[in-house]
Amino acid sequence: MSTDASETRRIASVTIAIVALTWLVAVGAIWRSYSNSVETWTSTAGLAAEMAAAYSGKSIAAADLVLKSMLDWISEEDIRTSDQFRQVFSQRHYFDKLRERIANIEQIDVATFIATDGQIIIFSRSFPQPGINLADRDYFKEQIRPTPPPTSLGNVVQNRGTGRWTFYKARQARSRDGNILGVVIVGIEAEYFAEFFRRIVPSADSSITFWRTDGTVLASSSNKGGVLGRRFPNAVSSSLFREHPQGASKWLTTPRLINDSNEHERILTMRPIANEPAYVTISIGAETIFAAWRTDRNVTLALALGLTGIILWASRQSLHYQTANKRRRALEFERQILQAVVDMPLALTAILASDGRILRSSLSFDAAFRTFVQSGSLRLADVAGGESIAQFIREPRDQLQTDINVPTPTGERRVYHVAIVKKEIPGLGPCMVVVASDETEHRAAQVALAQSAKMVTLGEMATGMAHELNQPINIIHMAVQNALGELEFLDSDLPPAAPTPEIISLITEKLTIILSQTTRAASLISHMRVFGRAPNEASSPFDARSACEGALNLVGQQIRTRGIALNVEVDDRPTMVMGHQTLLEQVLVNLLINARDALAASGYAEKRIDVACHATNASIILEVSDNGPGIPDSIRDRVFDPFFTTKETGSGTGLGLSISFGIIKDMGGTLSLARSIAGARFLIELPPIFSY
Repeated sequence: MSTDASETRRIASVTIAIVALTWLVAVGAIWRSYSNSVETWTSTAGLAAEMAAAYSGKSIAAADLVLKSMLDWISEEDIRTSDQFRQVFSQRHYFDKLRERIANIEQIDVATFIATDGQIIIFSRSFPQPGINLADRDYFKEQIRPTPPPTSLGNVVQNRGTGRWTFYKARQARSRDGNILGVVIVGIEAEYFAEFFRRIVPSADSSITFWRTDGTVLASSSNKGGVLGRRFPNAVSSSLFREHPQGASKWLTTPRLINDSNEHERILTMRPIANEPAYVTISIGAETIFAAWRTDRNVTLALALGLTGIILWASRQSLHYQTANKRRRALEFERQILQAVVDMPLALTAILASDGRILRSSLSFDAAFRTFVQSGSLRLADVAGGESIAQFIREPRDQLQTDINVPTPTGERRVYHVAIVKKEIPGLGPCMVVVASDETEHRAAQVALAQSAKMVTLGEMATGMAHELNQPINIIHMAVQNALGELEFLDSDLPPAAPTPEIISLITEKLTIILSQTTRAASLISHMRVFGRAPNEASSPFDARSACEGALNLVGQQIRTRGIALNVEVDDRPTMVMGHQTLLEQVLVNLLINARDALAASGYAEKRIDVACHATNASIILEVSDNGPGIPDSIRDRVFDPFFTTKETGSGTGLGLSISFGIIKDMGGTLSLARSIAGARFLIELPPIFSY
C-alpha cells in the first residue's frame, strides 16, 4: 500500500513539474516572440526611414545640380545688372536650354529665373513666360535678402499651371561683383516622393512622411486629410526631430496625424535628410507589428493547453496501470504519449512503417500532404526534396532533417521542414516518427529582409553610381562641344555645298563617342534596376563570373576613387552554378563594401582588394580579400551573427554578413571567414552544375 502511495506521489510530483515547465516555456516563448516582433519592426522601421531619407536626399541633390548649372549660365554670360539679367534670360534660347536640362529628371516639374521684384523672367513650362509674380513665396523672400542661406526649401503648394503639389528649391543669383540679380528655382513634385514612399511602406496602417524642419508636411505616402503644405510645429514628429536631430525611434499611443479621433499604438522613426532642412518619418501601427506575434501567441497557448491535457491524461493512465509490470507500464506510457502527439490537430505529425506506409497521422498532416498519398504511402517522387526521404528509408541511419517543397491544389508552393526518427514502438514494431513544420512564411520573411538590405546597399551605392554616370555625360558634353566648334568654321554666307570629308569624319567620330557613352550609361542604369528587384523567378543556371562582373560594375568605381587598388582574377572556363545571379551579386557587393570600409578606416598607404573566381573538381570558389587590419580572433566566431557589427553606431545594421550567409546556404554552398596573413579573407564555395 505504501509503495503504491509513494508511486502515486512521485507521478503527481512529476506531472506538476512537467506542467509547470510546459507553461514556463510557453510564457517564455510568448515573451520572446513579443520582444522579437518589437525588435524586428523597430529595425525594419529604421531601415525604411534610412532608405526614404537617402532617396529623398539624392532626389533633392539632383534638383540642386540643376540650380547650380543655371547659376553657371549667369557666370558664363557675365551678367552684371538686373536689367541685363532680365534681357539675357528672357530669350527663347534659354527656354530651350531649361527644358533640355530638366528633360530626364523625373522629380523636377519646372525650372525658373525670377527677377528681384518677383516677376518670372523665364520658366521651362511655356514660352513666352506667363505674367506671374512670386514675390509672396517663402523661398523668394528668404533668398532675396542680402545675406540668404545657401539654399531654401519652399513650402509645398498646388502648382498654378499643372494643379500638382510642388515644393521649390531656391538659390540667390548674384553677379561676379556681388550685385543681387534675382532668384533661380526648381519645382520638385511631391507625388514623386509619395509614389516611392508607397512602394516601400510595409503595410496599410503604416505611412512615410517628408517634413521640413519647421514641421511643414512636404510629401506623404498617404494623401488623406489635406495635410500637404500644413505646418505642425507641435506634432510628435517635430518634437522628436528637435530632441534627436540625428534620428531616433519612439513608441507612441497618441492620435494619428490622419483621422486623429482614433488613438492608435504605433512606432515612429525619424531620420534627417543629409544637407537639407528636412527629415522623414515612418509610422508603423501595432496591427502590423504584432500580427505575427498574436498568431504565435495563440498557437503557443493552444500547444501548451494540448500538452497539459496530454500530460494529465498520461499521468492518469500511469496511475491506472501502476500495478502492472513496470516494463509494460513504461512502454505503454511511451506509446500513448507518442500517439497523443500525433493526434494533436495543429501538429504536422505522422507514424510511418519501416517501408514508408502511413500508420497514423494528424489531421494537419493529412491536410498538408493528402494530394501525395497513394495506397497509404507518400508519393515522394512528386515532392521536391522527397528523394532524400526515400533514400533515408532505405539506409540504416536513425535520424533525418530536410526541407521539401510541396505544391498545393491552388498552384501555391509550401516549404516544410521535416524531421524523421526511426524508433521501435510497442505494438507497432519498427517505425518512423515524422514531425513537419510549415516554413513558408519564415522563408518569405528572410527573403524580404534580404531585399531590404539590398535596398539599403543600393542607397549607399547611389553616390558612386552618380560618379559613374557623370563620366559618360562629361565625355558626351565635350564631344558635342568639339563638333560644334568645328562647324563654326563653316562660312554661312557661302553657297550651300556638300560637307567635306574631314567634316563628315569628325562628326562621325564624335557621334560614335556619344553613342558608346550613352550605351554605357544605359547599361549601368539597367543593371542597377535588375539588382534592386526581388528574385521572384525560380532558381536557374548562371555563370558565377557574371555575378563578379555585375558586382564590380556596381561598386568597382567607388572603390577605385577611394585610392584602393582592385585586382580581379577569374577562370577562362565557365563557372556555372544554380540559383539567382542578383542574390550572389548582393553577397559580393556586401563583401566588397565591407572591405572598402575597413581599408578606408585603416589609414594604410597602400590599399588593395583582391577578387577571384575559379572552378575545382568539387566546387566553384569565389574569394574576396583585402590587406586591411583584418578581424580579431576574439570576434571571428560572431561575424555571421545577426545584428553584430564592428562599425560605428549608425554606419551598419549588422545584417549584411548574416543575410549573405543565408543566401549562400540556400544555394547549397558555404560562406566562411578564412585565415590569412594580413587583412580579411572571405571564401564562397558553391556546388557546380557539372564537373570540371
